[in-house]
Amino acid sequence: MSYESAPATKLLASHCACCGRPLVDSKSVEAGVGPECRKKHGYGEAQLPANWEKVTAALGAVNPPVQLVKAIFMHEAHKAANILVYHIAAQQEGGYVANFVEALGALGYTNLARRMVQRLNGIIVDLKDSTLIVRAPYNPALQIGSVAGASYSHTKGVRFTAPAEQARGVWTALCAGYKPGTLVAGAKGVRRTNSKNKG
Repeated sequence: MSYESAPATKLLASHCACCGRPLVDSKSVEAGVGPECRKKHGYGEAQLPANWEKVTAALGAVNPPVQLVKAIFMHEAHKAANILVYHIAAQQEGGYVANFVEALGALGYTNLARRMVQRLNGIIVDLKDSTLIVRAPYNPALQIGSVAGASYSHTKGVRFTAPAEQARGVWTALCAGYKPGTLVAGAKGVRRTNSKNKG
């Protein structure tokens, strides 16, 4: 039996929160992210200011660890982000991982949260020039016909594109085509389909 599957390591972050590979050094286990992913995905570097209201909303249905509650109460974004990343790495998927990734994005760690959304087969929405580029898992229920100017893409990894002014229609199509709670990462952070938080 490897150490990753041993019962004693169930509460440890044994796999990277960003790529899922085993963590093999103590600093990585403590952080929940391996050295390459720490450099590549901006571990410890917030890209946006924290939106504490969105952080609280993301964790609304969760019973968060006491140290996370304290960090949020004290508005310590970096400390809260470290705690969230560690718990995402320890759980990997299921449970409260989607809530934690959404809260991480709301803390302003958008690059790190975006990578975790990708790993969890979520949806990525990028803006290039005046075009929304949507990368999403295949789903036959996704219908973009009601989004003016949208078209399915033949580019690898891109599901469809749409004019930037059709952002509301794109969001509606994603909410209709994917199960509630599917993670969506965009320029403003992370949210989940069918959530009231559209920003």
